[in-house]
Amino acid sequence: LFCLFSALYLFIAFCSYLFTWQTDMDKSYWSVLIYPQEVDNWLGRLGAVLSHQFFYYGFGLSSFMLVFVLFISGTTLIMETPLQKLYPIYKRSFFTMLWVSFLLAFVMMKYALWIEVDAYEAYFPWGGALGLVLVSTLEGLVGSIGIVALMIFTFLAYIVWNKNPNFKEGLSIPQIKASFTVANLISALKRLFRFRPAAYEEPALIEKQAVQALKPRN
Repeated sequence: LFCLFSALYLFIAFCSYLFTWQTDMDKSYWSVLIYPQEVDNWLGRLGAVLSHQFFYYGFGLSSFMLVFVLFISGTTLIMETPLQKLYPIYKRSFFTMLWVSFLLAFVMMKYALWIEVDAYEAYFPWGGALGLVLVSTLEGLVGSIGIVALMIFTFLAYIVWNKNPNFKEGLSIPQIKASFTVANLISALKRLFRFRPAAYEEPALIEKQAVQALKPRN
């Protein structure tokens, strides 16, 4: 229940941040919890601080993936399923959160919404601080074209890693085109995050060994 409550709380706080980030930008610090100030976030000071930390200093819009992870973890615990079953989903979620943060920071950096907050400029953290650090580091290393090539390579490697196609059979041009239709891409993303609890296996019964009665000798 704690995971489900946290997922709901962060979801509402994140949604509120999309509309109130401008007015709460200069007040969303941990000190506001001790020295109260008026904030516009729907969940008060704590909601403003948490959403600002995840969006501005973390992964940006892809922080919503954390809500998904908490939700699926909560439902798994309620169904009394071991969390070890979720390790593949955790890895995929972390990769998706990191990749989307990197993508949004790269694409939206030139189209960022700049505003003035208390005599300094601020922008909506599409990819968060982590995405901006990755983009600024790699842009100076491989350039913009290299970043695009790297994102395409990592995306294809991620699909191959999860789908594990058989390249020995060969792929025709129509099959390749059909694989990248919108419907197939959406279904592939759904399959990446599918979760099916393992069926309960009854413990194997110990077979009783037949005991032969010893006959008395005549």
